[in-house]
Amino acid sequence: MTGMPKRYVLIDYENVQPETLARLDPRIHAIMILAGANQSKIATSLVAAMQRFDHRIIQAAGSGHNALDLHIAYYLGRIAAAEPGASFHVVSKDAGFDPLMRHLESEGIVAERISTIGEIAKAKAPRAKPSSKATVEQSDQIATITDNLKRRPKARPSTVGKLQKVIHELFLKKLKGEDVKKLVDQLVKRGVVRVQGTKVSYKL
Repeated sequence: MTGMPKRYVLIDYENVQPETLARLDPRIHAIMILAGANQSKIATSLVAAMQRFDHRIIQAAGSGHNALDLHIAYYLGRIAAAEPGASFHVVSKDAGFDPLMRHLESEGIVAERISTIGEIAKAKAPRAKPSSKATVEQSDQIATITDNLKRRPKARPSTVGKLQKVIHELFLKKLKGEDVKKLVDQLVKRGVVRVQGTKVSYKL
């Protein structure tokens, strides 16, 4: 599941068995079904519907208390680390996921638990709380900046001012100065950029 940031739908199949994905958009959503160790069958209609999407089916390696929940948490964290800007819907009636959702939100990762697939279509893009946390749009911009910096290892800006100029030009000079500064702040918070005085170093 690679490419531009997506909205990942992680389905706790032990807890929720959706009948349709009809209202989701294959251009936006990626589907992951996580099934319990003893679940050997998934509805044929659901498997057929998934073929339109970037998708994956994962079966828990073992059974036990919270075994599947831990698998879901693992894959969510793995994707979040690999794809800055990705957002997440965990489809489960298990409120035990809620503390994890709040923690992810505090880290600027857009994530929510919902009880049914239908709630995704009703909601606008899920958002972390405002203030210093990244919005979905801002996360997309950060992913674009990070990809650009990775492609220019010998030509990365060496100062904060030069980095701001690169970002300004990357988005065709359409961003306000304060928006560019917020993007630099997010790069620092995500560990992509380190600032010492006016000097900039990178961890890509």
